[in-house]
Amino acid sequence: MTIVRGVARSRVTARAVAPFTFLASTALQFAVSAIGVLVFTGLTAYDAQRIRNIYIADEGDVIASKKAIIGALALYLDFLNLFLMLLRLMGHRRK
Repeated sequence: MTIVRGVARSRVTARAVAPFTFLASTALQFAVSAIGVLVFTGLTAYDAQRIRNIYIADEGDVIASKKAIIGALALYLDFLNLFLMLLRLMGHRRK
């Protein structure tokens, strides 16, 4: 159940940051992107440890495999959001 919360947390965080991208302040965009990179780096490390703990816990093979799939989805979303934040941080916009 906690893995599903992690996936939902990634989506909520990305939606919370998205409105700031439309502001005209480049300093604010830089700050939000830098904070977003740090947050998603932490979430990636946290989710990786959580997947590791799933395999350490001795549960049934079917339950562990289902949790691993959900954990992989959470990691995928973390990497995707991290990549988007890095693009916002380092990307140059043409006007």
